[in-house]
Amino acid sequence: MSGRKALIVAAALFMIFGLNVVLGSMGVRQFLGDLGELWMVILSTVFFVVAILQEERKTKMENNENMAAEG
Repeated sequence: MSGRKALIVAAALFMIFGLNVVLGSMGVRQFLGDLGELWMVILSTVFFVVAILQEERKTKMENNENMAAEG
């Protein structure tokens, strides 16, 4: 999974969590329970970290290629 895709998944999971919180604050029945919310936050965080690490790796590889081409 590319960094961009992982970031999209992280954002989608966090939006589901946010929607559930907003619905709960308005008095509407939530579709996720406490454990469901916990899993949404955990999975969102994991996918976010994966995305950041992949983008960092990509940047380092590009920098190494540029340095090799210059040197």
